[in-house]
Amino acid sequence: MAGTWRTNALAAACGLVIVYLLALTAVPPERAFMRALVTMALYFMLAFIFRKAFEALRREQSFPEEADTDNDAAAETAAAEETEAPSTNEAEDDTVDGEETARFVKQLINE
Repeated sequence: MAGTWRTNALAAACGLVIVYLLALTAVPPERAFMRALVTMALYFMLAFIFRKAFEALRREQSFPEEADTDNDAAAETAAAEETEAPSTNEAEDDTVDGEETARFVKQLINE
């Protein structure tokens, strides 16, 4: 797991101190402390959300084989299509690709 509840508590404590010091310049100390407590609770919850997101990203990156197999399958399919229809003229291929791209962009714009 990416961190523990202590990570959340550290983020909350940092938020409490920063908000308290900044709020002291504008409001009485009691109100500044109340704002800092609310911020502390929010930072604690946000740290939990960010830790879970970070953990999910790390878990996704730890299994690159699955992503590679999808890319390999796509590459094999593309290679098979190229070998099935060998082109005699590179200029024709560029024109066809340009026309297909233009058609695709027009469809996207119309949607």
